[in-house]
Amino acid sequence: MIRRVLREALTSDPEMEIVGIAADGETALKRVAELRPDIVTLDIELPGMSGLETLKELRQRWPKLPARIS
Repeated sequence: MIRRVLREALTSDPEMEIVGIAADGETALKRVAELRPDIVTLDIELPGMSGLETLKELRQRWPKLPARIS
């Protein structure tokens, strides 16, 4: 549900483009490597690797990539 609400909010801004969505932390890390987004948003509760664990890994791999966790 959070992804849907966030997606709707972001797509309402014509200057924003969603380049990818991931249902879990491991998929998110793969998508970041493939898509090279300008910013990443994470849900704190994700199946498998939590949002906080994913954020920690993002910081190690891409320390300058802006990320927001909610």
